[in-house]
Amino acid sequence: MERDMLKPGEQEMNDTAVDVPCPKLYAAAKFGSHRCNERPAACNELPASMPLLLDDFSEPSDVIAARWTVFSDRVMGGVSTANATLGWVDGQYALRLTGNVSLENNGGFVQVARALNNGPGRPFDASAYDGLGLRLWGAGGPYFLHLRTEDCRAPWQYYSAPLPVDGAWEELVVPWHECEPVSLREPFDPSRLIRLGIVAAKRAFSANVAVARVTCIP
Repeated sequence: MERDMLKPGEQEMNDTAVDVPCPKLYAAAKFGSHRCNERPAACNELPASMPLLLDDFSEPSDVIAARWTVFSDRVMGGVSTANATLGWVDGQYALRLTGNVSLENNGGFVQVARALNNGPGRPFDASAYDGLGLRLWGAGGPYFLHLRTEDCRAPWQYYSAPLPVDGAWEELVVPWHECEPVSLREPFDPSRLIRLGIVAAKRAFSANVAVARVTCIP
């Protein structure tokens, strides 16, 4: 049974609200996880030869709900609707984004997103990695990965990469070089990350996408 833990928000997530997991929180072997209770500043060795686990949604639901925010184009006058739940999707426990994407009132997106940082006011440095890995399931589409860095000063500035889906769980890899700037000139800099989001956008449709794991991939 799904649990409706995350409610649609009227504002975007605070980009510096939540610390990224400690660098020793990484995926081992074939994405088995090792966890470290130290804060990021206390960990000096980054195992860059191994994937770094950002989230696998295995923590208590209130912790995940505090980390992830769901919102839609209503923050800019649109009429799209969005909802996020934690639950089982085709045999996999995941964070699921659903909603109706509408192009009315110059809108056209729904999104679930989380902040990334290495402490208040400090961006997350992922420059030791080559991209992001996502275990993703989805129907319909299109869906996109949106990344924001410190270079993204306006709400409409971000870096985007497509997330192809086919109705089954897939392991997707998004290299940094595939993240295209939108409404800004600065090239993507993975050392300045402040937020990642899973987005349904660009056409009117019923969104239904789930993510079970997010990692930085060496």
